[in-house]
Amino acid sequence: MFGGIFSVDDGYFNYWSELSAQPKFSSLLAAFIVLLVVGYRKLEKKET
Repeated sequence: MFGGIFSVDDGYFNYWSELSAQPKFSSLLAAFIVLLVVGYRKLEKKET
């Protein structure tokens, strides 16, 4: 699992300057949505 995450991170880090605006925006939007979902689930578990 972590190997795949690190592979994707490495790919984005090395080729970020090569990406056009649309894939950059989509990637950042997907990461933000994941961050919101994880944060919401963490807060939801604390309240119950």
